[in-house]
Amino acid sequence: MLVVRAITATCFLGAGAVFYLRSGVRTEALFLLGMIGVIYAHTFLYSVLFGKFPKRHHLLKVTLIGFDMLAVSLVIALTGGKSSPFIFLYPIIIIVATILFTKIAYYVTVAFAWVMYLLIVIYQTHFNLSLSGAESGAAVVWKDGVMAYTFFHLAGFLLIAMLSGTLATRVREAGAKLKESSESLKKLRSLHENILESITSGVITLGLDGRVISANRMAVRLLGKENARDVLDKSISTLIPAVDASEIPNWNREEVSYSAPGGSDRILGLSSSVLQDGDGNVKGHIIVFQDLTEIKELEEKLGKSEKLALLGQLAAGLAHEIRNPLSAISGALEIIGDERGVSEGNEKLLEVATKEVEKLNYLLEDFLILTYPSSQPDIPVDVGEIVKETVDSFMTAVRRSDICVSVDHREEGLLIVANPHRLKQVIWNLLQNAKHAMPEGGGINIEIRRVGGDVVISVVDEGVGIESENLSKIFDPFFSTKEVGSGLGLAIAQKVIDGYNGKINVHSSDNQGATFVITLPSFEGDISSVQFNHYNDEKTA
Repeated sequence: MLVVRAITATCFLGAGAVFYLRSGVRTEALFLLGMIGVIYAHTFLYSVLFGKFPKRHHLLKVTLIGFDMLAVSLVIALTGGKSSPFIFLYPIIIIVATILFTKIAYYVTVAFAWVMYLLIVIYQTHFNLSLSGAESGAAVVWKDGVMAYTFFHLAGFLLIAMLSGTLATRVREAGAKLKESSESLKKLRSLHENILESITSGVITLGLDGRVISANRMAVRLLGKENARDVLDKSISTLIPAVDASEIPNWNREEVSYSAPGGSDRILGLSSSVLQDGDGNVKGHIIVFQDLTEIKELEEKLGKSEKLALLGQLAAGLAHEIRNPLSAISGALEIIGDERGVSEGNEKLLEVATKEVEKLNYLLEDFLILTYPSSQPDIPVDVGEIVKETVDSFMTAVRRSDICVSVDHREEGLLIVANPHRLKQVIWNLLQNAKHAMPEGGGINIEIRRVGGDVVISVVDEGVGIESENLSKIFDPFFSTKEVGSGLGLAIAQKVIDGYNGKINVHSSDNQGATFVITLPSFEGDISSVQFNHYNDEKTA
């Protein structure tokens, strides 16, 4: 308002000064130019005071209106009094007062204007207030043939105050209501945004053309994008290729496959609803979706657990019904083999029968390992030593093949709680699989490292790899791509690792080798305080 005040004074008083100069009245012109300078200096002074005294703004506004009233009265008195062209400045000051102050304050301003104007009229009746004389000054320029009565001016001041005051009051009330509504709308909008950003499901709003209008933080994260700009104004079919925009209205808990930009495959569960305005007109669609990948994995694990439970019942029966007869057969074969007079051909047959009985015993033992509920061992073992011993045994067994095994063990003393025999069996099974995947020979690299609070064992081969359609099946019991084998090796490995609260994962593709990654919680306690319980696998079985 200080800036507007300075501009108003410059425009009106400057225009009056120019008019006076053209009419040859220099005294009034110089006076008006001087008043412009005074108002500029006053404006600068008040701008400084407003900044230095923020708690005194009301008082400064009162003094500002008072100064302007006196300045305008002086200008009116010295430029013709009741015939001055600057009488309209009184209503302007009154309007400003109605904006700045309450009703009582601006009525006081009207009274002040009345008093000043009446004093000017009364004084002009007896004295000539012109700076250059009655006939040669402003009275000559603004010679009024028909002068409006002083009463009309005073009544006009009051009427302007009443009208502008009423308008200002209504503007204040409307402004207060608007501010209150704006605050309520801002809170409601903030609440709405917080709800959308806090829910664990992705929420996307689409227009009728199938393009994204809005997306919450979880939707951006599930789609593998960095920020909302990568999602907004994009076609839903571009973001999720498996989605057909024309079928959105018919969705009800649909499941689609989605490949995230990072390369991970996900399963998304989607549902949709119609977006309508207040009049019921369709404006678009709302899509709500979740990442069902972990749920599907849990369902698969649950299915495997059910299979294993059924297999456990079968194994218990097999252990009871088969193992004792096998022991009897094995004993009988030993007795027959020790007798004299057995022909050379029968000795070979006995040897074959003995080996087949051993195979049946090993197969039965695999069943029991896979299905028997084992207790959690409390034996801290050195992973590096276990791996090295297993590799030495494996290399002795395959010494005539072109298989090379390297162990990358940079950190010594990596301990986990496990049964040494069971852990060796897991590593042995992985090495055997790698060998079968490299019929022409090749390299196997085993890396042992610490990652956070876990010990990670990676077994990488240079074999033919695992076909993509078989990746989800390799840990299933009895699944095998080899001509000879029970298909229990990897199932046993997973069973053992799961029993130690660990994980075993595989990464592979056709003709690019395979990588098996075992993650086990590391042992951080004091070995000297651990009471070792040496488990005998034969007795456990």
